[in-house]
Amino acid sequence: MKKLVLIVAIVFLGTGMSLAQQKIGISIGNKAPELTGDSADGSVMKLSDTAGKLVLLDFWAAWCGPCRRENPTVVNVYNKYKDKKSLLTD
Repeated sequence: MKKLVLIVAIVFLGTGMSLAQQKIGISIGNKAPELTGDSADGSVMKLSDTAGKLVLLDFWAAWCGPCRRENPTVVNVYNKYKDKKSLLTD
């Protein structure tokens, strides 16, 4: 069976509305739908557990050639932002 690997990362920047008021969906500016998955240590992780944090979300599959070729770019983005608290700071 082919395994889909989930690397989580989404950025929420304040829009002046509370989280309860935001539209849920996949369009820019919408609140992300709830996602759950297994973390590297085997525990269950929910996207909502990362609220207020800078997160990188990347969906890829080990059998997908273009996905694998893009991985170094994803790693570079991760390394660039891994210690940031916000995109608004240097």
